[in-house]
Amino acid sequence: MKKAERLQKPSKLPLLRRLVRKAILMRMVREGRITRRRLNRARTIATYADLNPTLGRWNRLRVRGRLLAVEKVEPRHQATPFRDIGAKFLPDRIVEVQLLDSTGHPASERYAASSDSFGFFEILVTLHQPVDDRTRFTVRTFREGLVLPGTAECYVLPEDDRGPILISDIDKTYLESIIRSPRDIVRMMAYPGHVRRPLPGMPLLTASLSGWPNGIPLIFLSGTPFFFKRSLEDRFYRDGLTLAGLFLRPPSPPIEEELSTDELERFLDSLHYQFGFKVLTILKILGDLPDGMELLLWGDDNQHDPHAYSTVAGWLDGSLTGAQVLDLADRYQILPQQRTELVRLLTAPPRGQKVRQTAIRDVTIRPASWPKELVYSASHFSTAGELAAILDGADLGRT
Repeated sequence: MKKAERLQKPSKLPLLRRLVRKAILMRMVREGRITRRRLNRARTIATYADLNPTLGRWNRLRVRGRLLAVEKVEPRHQATPFRDIGAKFLPDRIVEVQLLDSTGHPASERYAASSDSFGFFEILVTLHQPVDDRTRFTVRTFREGLVLPGTAECYVLPEDDRGPILISDIDKTYLESIIRSPRDIVRMMAYPGHVRRPLPGMPLLTASLSGWPNGIPLIFLSGTPFFFKRSLEDRFYRDGLTLAGLFLRPPSPPIEEELSTDELERFLDSLHYQFGFKVLTILKILGDLPDGMELLLWGDDNQHDPHAYSTVAGWLDGSLTGAQVLDLADRYQILPQQRTELVRLLTAPPRGQKVRQTAIRDVTIRPASWPKELVYSASHFSTAGELAAILDGADLGRT
């Protein structure tokens, strides 16, 4: 009887089988969707060339940029340093660079460069022929035969151009900045470009001076970390500035690849090495400019800008020897690899280039001590109006 009842009683096994089968099918569908999303995302990931504007002459034009792997190129106004510090860079990749003229035709051959461990690449480009006037070119980059998204402008000076060229700091010189500790830098990493505020009057003054081609070419040189690039570019775009160059603090050892918390802390510590970085970069910039070029140097007295600028001026006018420049670099902090490159640059004599005007924004109550090797020749300003008066008296003679 019990056996017959068991035979008549509906079994739960088919139901369990159906539930298990349904669960397996749902999992397969879910995993299939995930796989498709991953595949679609993989198909949309592309190489993006984050290029820098650059200034040079027809046979020494240094194209600089960085290779990044992106799913999409985000709008400029959405870029923050936090986004860029987490970007996936592409090391050890070969990229080709070519310049185009205003009609879209090639103005140079294709030049190949390899990206370093942080995705950065740099290549010297020579135009097909010299230019008679100041000329603008567009950079096109290729990888594996494909044109990469990302563009920048290159500005070329004729060999008889004497400038002047404006090289300016950013924080406390052009932008309002409160930097009292590494924590302030980290806080600024969350700010997009439109949140940063320029000093009153500086956008109008700088834009009116730097209009291309008849103005004074503008290069920003700052110890600001490299991952602030796109947010700063958004700020400058909003202010109507035409940049002929943007140099920010590159990655430094002992950081290897991905920026972990400890590596970021070490990197922020390395930002104190401002003097050697700025002296070295200015001398490298001069190497790409025509002979006899004149410089205007703007900075603030917060992080040895007067010392760095006066060192460059002393080297160019002959009042400082190469050994004295190296001694000042050792005294005011320089990284070993920077020192090696600085030694190499100092072996070549100056080519008639000089510093015409050094203008320093006074932001400290007690100025830093002044070494006896340097001749104090900087003009201080507090407002854009005072700086305009200084420049008006400098007889810039813009072309």
